Amino acid sequence: MVRWKEEEEEEEEEEEEEEEEEEEEEKKKKKKKKEEEEKKKKKKKKKKKKKKKKKKKKKKKKKKRRRRRRRRRRRRRREEEEEEEEEEEEEEEEEEEEEEEEEEEEEEEEEEEEEEEEEEEEEEEEESGRCTTHQGDRVQWFHVLAARTSVLPGHPSVYVRLCM
Repeated sequence: MVRWKEEEEEEEEEEEEEEEEEEEEEKKKKKKKKEEEEKKKKKKKKKKKKKKKKKKKKKKKKKKRRRRRRRRRRRRRREEEEEEEEEEEEEEEEEEEEEEEEEEEEEEEEEEEEEEEEEEEEEEEEESGRCTTHQGDRVQWFHVLAARTSVLPGHPSVYVRLCM
């Protein structure tokens, strides 16, 4: 009987040991599983963080690109506006110059007409021998020596018409 009891006790001890080993193994497994889960979580977190960082970087880059584009557009617009203004100013200047030239031409034409009228009057006076401006006074021609500051440089003398 003692043998039988001893065997039973041994079996029980063995069973207990096996149970303990199984429990330890389970604990180890659980621990390992937990560690793996934590690792996965850490990895996932790291990945998420990296993704977030990448997204942020991309957003920043996009913003920078937009800003650059806007600046370029503004610069182009400004340059175009300046060019248009310059062209308008040039056109205005050209128009003003043309107007001035036209005015000068008109003035020259008027002067020429006045000169022609004066010449015609002089011719009439010469033909009639009377001054039309001084109510019929006689006109005579005198030969006069010109001054050094004469209107006609290089001419020693000039004929002058005087009314008497």
